[in-house]
Amino acid sequence: MSRRSPHHLHGIELTAAYSLRRNSRAVSACLASLMLLVTCGLAQACRRPAYTRSERVAAAPVAAVGAVEVVDTGGLVRTGAPAARSPNDHAVAEDLLRRMADGDRSAFEEMVRLGPGEGRLGFLVLKMGSGEAPTSAWIAEVFSRWGPSASAACSVLARGLAGGVNEHVYSHALTRIGREAASELTRLVGDTGNSTSARVHAARALGKIEQAGDTFAVRTLVDGLTDRSEDLRAACASALSGLWTASPRPAARALIEATHDPAWLVRMGSVGALGQIARTLDHGDPLLQLTIETFGGMLREERNVVVRTGLIQAIDGLGSRATGLAPGLLALLRDAEGEDAPGAALALLSIGATTEEVYDLLLALVDSGRLQGLAAAEALVACGSKGWRRATGLLLQIAQAEREPTSERCEAVRLLGVAAVGLPEQAIPALKRLSRDEDAAVANAAKASFVSVRALLAR
Repeated sequence: MSRRSPHHLHGIELTAAYSLRRNSRAVSACLASLMLLVTCGLAQACRRPAYTRSERVAAAPVAAVGAVEVVDTGGLVRTGAPAARSPNDHAVAEDLLRRMADGDRSAFEEMVRLGPGEGRLGFLVLKMGSGEAPTSAWIAEVFSRWGPSASAACSVLARGLAGGVNEHVYSHALTRIGREAASELTRLVGDTGNSTSARVHAARALGKIEQAGDTFAVRTLVDGLTDRSEDLRAACASALSGLWTASPRPAARALIEATHDPAWLVRMGSVGALGQIARTLDHGDPLLQLTIETFGGMLREERNVVVRTGLIQAIDGLGSRATGLAPGLLALLRDAEGEDAPGAALALLSIGATTEEVYDLLLALVDSGRLQGLAAAEALVACGSKGWRRATGLLLQIAQAEREPTSERCEAVRLLGVAAVGLPEQAIPALKRLSRDEDAAVANAAKASFVSVRALLAR
């Protein structure tokens, strides 16, 4: 019986053919040859000389050693002679692997601590790729902890993900490896022969990798927006929110179409991604105008509250680009009991659509408790002299509360500086006190606000 399976070791692709016969000598020779290649330095090793990537070179023909043949160098050139390695390295890894199979967590932690060097990465790749190890999920977790250092495992992890078992483990490992895994994940998403579940996991993992997008990835995700699976369409829409930069305009046009998808999860993901792209468009760009028209229609027609919330947040991020959406937001704000009123109020402030009616409605939301904390303070500051006094008291309460997150305290200090222009007798002494706060970030924010206020008052 023979079996043929590809293995990738640090950019080196091996094709191993195991010839298992009844003759025990043949079996021993086969396994010995395989271990010889691993021991000779095909796997990544931390104490061996570095590899440098130069012009991609084709592998020179190599005679098969036993039953193993080197097919491709992967563009890696050896620089220097390999360092000696203990003959017990693989024995240690084998023992740890056996203990991991028995559920020994300490063995897992020890494998992680030892790292991918000394041939361990290659050893584990072979074990996972050959299907011999009953601990593939454990191995994937090890690769996950090793992160980018385990990039040579991308191919075998992708095959594991496509296999339909422990998909979340394999996809998480690929995400942790990072950009080196992006091409494998893109291929998984685009291969309709894979299970829907595997493609969904791959799309989600791809969306979590920063700067992983290229035109091929964007095109693959755009194609996924029209797939029959609702879950895959939603995963592709969400992934595009971080990967659209390589091809923004085709992505935006596809996302505009996806805002009409019958599945609310797809619409929500599409709105978020489309909002990210729209922030980068010039005010006169026809694509921005089309996006604004799409958002305006959704403000009037969208019935799902979660999608509407995401839509209002996307509009909020557009700033002055979205001034044309003020009437739709104002209609939501006028419904004081509606779920969208607080979000619509803050979005109106962000896009600069402020009128006396908006100020009165904002004050009413604060009075009713619909807006609280920093959101209420921001609304009060925006109301000018009508809300400065109340805003100052609220902002002081937040800025001085040590239990509040530093980011919120700093934002409160910034807004306090804005209110101080209209109410200096209260705000300036408070800023002086806060400039001596034990939290350095809060103290620095207070100093910056104090300097700004003094400069404005001196004019």
